[in-house]
Order: sequence, then C-alpha cells, then structure tokens
Amino acid sequence: MQLLYLILRPDTLWGIFILTILLFLTLFLFLPTAVIHRNKILEMIAQNKPLVLILFLFLIMIVIVQIDFKLVTSYNFAKKYGWEIDEVRSVHEVMFKDGISLNQINNQSLSNEDQLQVYLINDPREMSAIICSEALGFAYDQIIDRKIKLYSLAVKHDIKFSHDGILFTPDIELKIGFLDDKIVFGTLFILSQTGSGYYPVNFNEDSIKEEILKVYDNRPYYVSIYGDVRISFLPGGYQLFHYPYNTSVIFPQVEISPETLDPIIPAEIVKVGFDNRYIIALQNEYTTGEKNKFLDIPLDKYYILDTENETVYSYDTLENFENQRRQLKIDNIEFQDINSFSVMSYDRFANKEL
Repeated sequence: MQLLYLILRPDTLWGIFILTILLFLTLFLFLPTAVIHRNKILEMIAQNKPLVLILFLFLIMIVIVQIDFKLVTSYNFAKKYGWEIDEVRSVHEVMFKDGISLNQINNQSLSNEDQLQVYLINDPREMSAIICSEALGFAYDQIIDRKIKLYSLAVKHDIKFSHDGILFTPDIELKIGFLDDKIVFGTLFILSQTGSGYYPVNFNEDSIKEEILKVYDNRPYYVSIYGDVRISFLPGGYQLFHYPYNTSVIFPQVEISPETLDPIIPAEIVKVGFDNRYIIALQNEYTTGEKNKFLDIPLDKYYILDTENETVYSYDTLENFENQRRQLKIDNIEFQDINSFSVMSYDRFANKEL
C-alpha cells in the first residue's frame, strides 16, 4: 500500500486527477469491456504481442515518472530512526535567512503552504529546528540562502502522558529537507498542550516527554532544545541577557537569576562583537535634549571587555574607542546586531548536547 501511495500520491492534485480518471475508466470501460469481449481481448493480445509490450513499457514509464523518489528516501529516513509515516501533509520550498540581513519582520514558522517560505534563522524557534537538524550531522551552513524542498510527514504514534492534571497528546510531524537529491535537514515538529516546538529526529518517547515538560515548567521564555530565549552566549563565560522590555546587559554566566546581578556592561546594548578573549559593545543611551525637553537624543557609548583580565574599558567617543582597540590589536572585531544569527547562535551548536 505504501508503494501504491507513493506512485499515485492522492495528497496532490495530480494524484487526485489520476485516481479519478482510473476509477472512471475502470468502472465504465475496462470492466464491462473485459467481461463482454474477454475472448476477443485474449486473442488480440496473442496476435499483437509487440504492441502490447510497448504499451506495457509505456505504462511502466508513466509510473516511474510519477514516483517521487525524494518521498521514497524520506520514508527510508523515517524508518531508520524508528518512525512510521502515516501521511504526507505538505511539500513546499523553503529558504533559511538571517532576519537582520532581511531588515524586516517575518513571523512565519515552518507552515504547510505550497509556496516558497522564508524562515529566520536568528529566531529562537527556527534556530532550535536547525540545532536539532545539526544533531544528526547536517551542517546548517549548507542550507543558508538556498532553496530547500521540505517534506512534512505525519508520524504514526501513540504518545500520551499526564502532568499536573493535564493530558498531553502530542501531534508529531517529521520534516525532511532536500537540496537537489540529498537530505540536508531533518527535525521533528511536535504540537502539544505547551505549544509547538522542534525536536531531534533521534528522540524517543521518553525524550519527547522530558522536553515537553521542560517547556511547560519554564514558560514563557523557554524553547525546546534552544533553551532560554532571553540569553545569548558570549566568550569567556559571559552572557548577553535580553530583558522582556527590550533592554540588554552583559553579565557573567552564573546559576542565580541575572535580574539580581550588577551587569558588567549596563543596559541598552544594541550591538556586540567578540573574539576568543575580547567582547566589544555599543550602548545606545537616551537623554533629554537641552533645547527641547521632549526630544530624545541618542548617545552612543562604547565598551571593551577583556574576559581574561576581567577588565572593562568604556568610552564616550568613537575616536577614543578605536584608539584603545588598536592598542589591544582587536580593531578587526566587527559589531553585530544583538539579534543577528552570528550572535544568537554562538556556542549553541558545537557544544550543544542533546
């Protein structure tokens, strides 16, 4: 039945059309003709074997052309990790981009529309999907800015569990991305009572249950696999913490709540840059103008954090900041938007344990 499904594809308009034609011809032509003229048909086949063979080969070619071999590969991929496919929910093209480079807001997720979808890799949810995919050995850099054919496949499952009086019945989709004929992306998309999220394909029932409960217990800032969406990691054991009211500070990585700490670099950070030792930061402060007390004039302040010596340099002018950078020989470090993929993804891939 799976092979017949892969050939006819009743989930597509083409498949529905083919099935309709076949059903019509079978009921109103093939069956009546075969019953009434069965002797003549057998005699005609015997007399025209070459023609019958050609027609048979032609039908085989049509079947081969109709088979979606990427879908066949997807079924084998799912089987490899112990998942049984129930149905094909959608097939469409996607492209992963850095939202900061797009300079626009895109609130789409990996939805099921038959059109090119652009997803923001610096969004914590989409980055979570990429992290899950990389756990299988798929490098994320090979899919950035490339058109990927994404298959969304419903998974047969029977996962149910209770917690705090709530019955969790997650719906599971396997999302597989192809670049040409090669699988380059794979993740589970699970919708449950805590919302939706992405999980590694090699997860089992216990792993899925554990991650769903993590999301439930740490809402609203926790995203499965990605972790706390308010935090970006920086070199030297420091973190960039995004407060709910859109301010950000840099503080050491500690176990206690960052709200109780005095920041190493105070609020209103808009850009950062770093290498293995130094972190640079641009702070955008707002103060009341002298001529108009209702006019907010932005003032830039620059910081350099030496994570090795735990020293912070601060400057009110770009000139003094650049002079210090040259003295420290770090003038090659570039500023990045705090919401860019390069900042938000730092230390979330290579050292991520799933």
